[in-house]
Amino acid sequence: MIRRKGNVYKLDTPATTLLLGAGGEQLYYGGRLAVGGCDYEFLRDESEEDALRPFSAFGGEGPFGISCVLEGRAFFPRFVFRRAGLADKPALSPLPCSYSESEEKNACQTLCFEFTDEPSKLKLFVYYTVFDDSDAIVLSSRLVNGGKKEISVNRPASLQLDVFGDGYGFVSFSDGFFERKTQTPVPVGATLVKETSAGFGAPFCDSFALLERPSRVYAAGLLYSGNARLAASADVYPRTRLRIGVNGAARETLASGEGLSSPEALMTFAEDEDSVRATVGAFFARHLLRGKWKDRERPALFFGENAAEGETLTKKIELAEGEALSEKMKFAAREALTKKIELAARSGAEIFVLDADVFAEREETEAEIAALVREKGMRFGVRLRPRTAPSSGGILEKRPEFALRGRNREIFGADGRTLLDFADERVQKYAVRALSALLSETKAVYMKWENEPSETEPSAQGACEGDPFRYAEGLYAVAEKLAERFPSLRTEGVADCGENGFFDFFLASGEGEPEKKFAFYKKYRKLLVRGTRYRLKDFSGRECGDIFVSENRFSAVAIVRGRETPRFTGREGISLRGLDAGTVYAVSVRKEGLFDETRRLTAAGELLMKGRIPLEKIAGEETFILLLEKAKRGKNV
Repeated sequence: MIRRKGNVYKLDTPATTLLLGAGGEQLYYGGRLAVGGCDYEFLRDESEEDALRPFSAFGGEGPFGISCVLEGRAFFPRFVFRRAGLADKPALSPLPCSYSESEEKNACQTLCFEFTDEPSKLKLFVYYTVFDDSDAIVLSSRLVNGGKKEISVNRPASLQLDVFGDGYGFVSFSDGFFERKTQTPVPVGATLVKETSAGFGAPFCDSFALLERPSRVYAAGLLYSGNARLAASADVYPRTRLRIGVNGAARETLASGEGLSSPEALMTFAEDEDSVRATVGAFFARHLLRGKWKDRERPALFFGENAAEGETLTKKIELAEGEALSEKMKFAAREALTKKIELAARSGAEIFVLDADVFAEREETEAEIAALVREKGMRFGVRLRPRTAPSSGGILEKRPEFALRGRNREIFGADGRTLLDFADERVQKYAVRALSALLSETKAVYMKWENEPSETEPSAQGACEGDPFRYAEGLYAVAEKLAERFPSLRTEGVADCGENGFFDFFLASGEGEPEKKFAFYKKYRKLLVRGTRYRLKDFSGRECGDIFVSENRFSAVAIVRGRETPRFTGREGISLRGLDAGTVYAVSVRKEGLFDETRRLTAAGELLMKGRIPLEKIAGEETFILLLEKAKRGKNV
């Protein structure tokens, strides 16, 4: 996968090639170059200023964005290439770190470039890692103080991707890499920035982005959820740059010999957006997810909270602050919860999930509820908001210093809850103890980390006193410790990179009849989880759904969202994607929530992909599900 010919390194993935000069300059990144015997060095620019380097300075932000302070003097280091070669992949615990399970010798290879700033003796290491089964390339960087004196530095960016040419659109996302997106042309001489200073999981700023123009799509993003900065710029050369890394001006002081690493990032190339989405999704499934549940379909979950009402059972029966729940209300609450558990069992749910506030004053009834759930033939799970605690009562009444505070000592929170300071090791240890106790008492097999409302974020309320990166690192440390203690626990989160669209949650948790809902999900979940996902657009180019296609292309599930199409009139039309043109499909149209068949038709893949299907025939202003199966022989078409 990584070969050297003369002064050029060739990094091959199944469908892409990256050519790097011996000094780290990028000579080519695009579709796979399969023909050997080429002299790649002729691609090198004669001028050093024109070369595409992993830390080149065009755009005015300084080399790799690194600013340093040595003996009171601020400067931007001028890194000079020193050496390159294969190296071990760096471990970045507790941050998310990609890996390979293959026992093949060269299933995963890492190339390291070392650069040095001679005056300060500061060393920069840039790592490129390739896998034999993925078109994603993973990058990270590390700064090391090779001098004898202390030096203050900013954390380096994780990835800097330069491409020749302009006219690219900068595509950023909200609510996950597969959700809402914004595309803006990258103007020459300017920099477009999308950033968050939140410590973890900012839904309004996903840490993935695209550089996109016809037949050329580059995707890049952090394998980290937290304070992120994405910047796109272009110059008159013309060149376009995408730089991604941790946001924040907090400096780190490095003593002699100490180092500082950036979180991992990945990049990939394809001719269209669907292909890069598929690459990223497959990479997460193979090289980032771990544990017992890695290769299994998502179980059918029944949440004790009614997501449509937006209220937990506890909130429904809560009295005014300072009053206690009467025995009668406690009994009514238990009766209501028991009925929900029985409904979940009748409906075919596999895991019953209860909201739990582990940092509040607990009555320790979760273990009793878990036992009842298991009696009904299901397993037990919990949904948590682990980043906050009740503002009154609970742990913050005993340990008020655990609250996250701003520079003016104000606390951050909303809706009666306060953010905990996970940069504090004492908070991390307390969270691990409390969560471990809950998971052990209830024998939970599933845990979901719920995100907090955006109004609780420090970025929404003012500057945080500490470093948001340390806050995120502390949360990862808690998650890592729980994974070690509970290796069979299935965990899910909703922070940006954590939700990469392997499944559509609404299919098993929206409104409708539970029995039909869970039966439908169990039947088609393998396709929804493992199938290739394509975006559906109407003939005006507006996204209006998705289709999941099996590997042999004999079956598919399409979700068409008429009500989400802007300025919907009912006259729009769509064409399906990813099907086999020569296969005749039996198509069943069903309304989401009811799952009753409303229409049935037979059509060849070529007609469904080339023809215009009027949305008014299948969706109207509702969301409809189209089930496609290869038609049996003898069907009249």
